[in-house]
Amino acid sequence: MRHDLPGQYYFGADMIVAPVVEPIGEDSMGAVSVWLPEGEWFDTAHGGTLSIKSPSGESFKRRYLLSETPAFVRAGSVIPTLQGAARLDSTSYENLSIVAYPGEGGEHLLYEDDGTSQGYLSGQSVTTRIDHRTTATTRTVRIRPAEGAYRGWSRRRDIEIQFRNELPPVAESRWKVGSQGNLSNHRALVV
Repeated sequence: MRHDLPGQYYFGADMIVAPVVEPIGEDSMGAVSVWLPEGEWFDTAHGGTLSIKSPSGESFKRRYLLSETPAFVRAGSVIPTLQGAARLDSTSYENLSIVAYPGEGGEHLLYEDDGTSQGYLSGQSVTTRIDHRTTATTRTVRIRPAEGAYRGWSRRRDIEIQFRNELPPVAESRWKVGSQGNLSNHRALVV
């Protein structure tokens, strides 16, 4: 991470956040200086993929609305989120959503514990591996069986999967398509 870019930080291993910290101009937008390491990155605010070729990374400047939070996600990443959660006061994540970003693929190990006790020190926790793969014709998210347990954890729950920058399927799917919409003004397929 570049030390001379104020406010920019990693949020986990696959996301870099670069908030608007400069005054906004007459166009209601502020300039944001961003450094990204080598690789493909998805700009969640603008909806495009950036290709960083230099092994030492690249710096650039973009403009964003003050209401936008510029976040750059490594291409192919899967990021778990909670829909509508104001606080984490439940022992099992409800309204879990998995967001799959454009790219060849990635994986995430979701960790859960009761959030209140020290039971995790004696193994009272759950991990779930989530894989995302893209081929020429398909994008797949696979949620592996959970490992572990703790008091209050629910083995059964609804999980929403969002495929960012994806058009609706043209063929029958074994999944019910929940909605197609603009999330942050960018296409997303939700199942």
